[in-house]
Amino acid sequence: MWTERGLAFSKVHEARFIIDEGVEAILNLLGPSPVEFEVERILRMGACGTKGRRTSAEDVYRRLSMQKHEIGNVLRENGMPGVAKLLAWGHLIPVIGSLKLRKGESPSASMDKLSLHWGFDSGGGISQRCKHHTGVYPTAITGLQDLTNRFVAEWQAPPNLKGRGR
Repeated sequence: MWTERGLAFSKVHEARFIIDEGVEAILNLLGPSPVEFEVERILRMGACGTKGRRTSAEDVYRRLSMQKHEIGNVLRENGMPGVAKLLAWGHLIPVIGSLKLRKGESPSASMDKLSLHWGFDSGGGISQRCKHHTGVYPTAITGLQDLTNRFVAEWQAPPNLKGRGR
């Protein structure tokens, strides 16, 4: 079914490689932390989903057996992004990583096909989410390392510089 649509990967190991590479890059950029395990779990939950759908913040609280304010406080005290941001980053990692594997198609056609696979409403939804979290549209991103660098840079940027695509 998926190969008929021409998705960039038809094997689970290709998607897993993209997710592993993206999560590792984010963890390296954020630096060592006592909550590194929790950050990794949240990123992976965002990338892989829960029970065949996007992972929600409530899913994270339930799976980590913590209340919303508890996990939020722990992440903030350790200089980490919040649950919603980590989930969004995790969700974008396989999408943008897959987009870069697609050859011979226009970016908009690729994003529309990927949106069906990864649970976005449309290719435009991917573009807007990417712009919000990186400051640029997906076509400006050169690979997973660039994506993760932009995630962290946009998150760390002062509020008046956010969205400027440094």
